[in-house]
Amino acid sequence: MRIVALPGFQRGFDRLPRHLQEKTRHQLHTFLGHIGSPTKPKSLRLKKLPFENFEISINMDLRILFQLQGDAIILTLLGDHEDVRRYLRR
Repeated sequence: MRIVALPGFQRGFDRLPRHLQEKTRHQLHTFLGHIGSPTKPKSLRLKKLPFENFEISINMDLRILFQLQGDAIILTLLGDHEDVRRYLRR
C-alpha cells in the first residue's frame, strides 16, 4: 500500500509538537499493520465518515482523515474535531 500525504495533512503534522508527531507516526504504523486483518485495535477508533472518508484517532482531540483509493491511502487532514467538520462541509 502506498501512502500519499496531501498538503493539508503535512501542514497539520508540521505544526505538531514532537511528541504528538511521534504519536501520529505510531498510530499510522499501527493502522498499516492491521490493514487486511479482520480486527482493528480499539485505540485507533477507526470510523467511516461521509464522502468515502475515514478517520483514526491520535488522542482525544486529534484526528487523521484519510481516503482509500486503489492501492493508496490518501492522508487528507490532520486536525481536531472542528477541522474535520469544516473539511467535510466543503
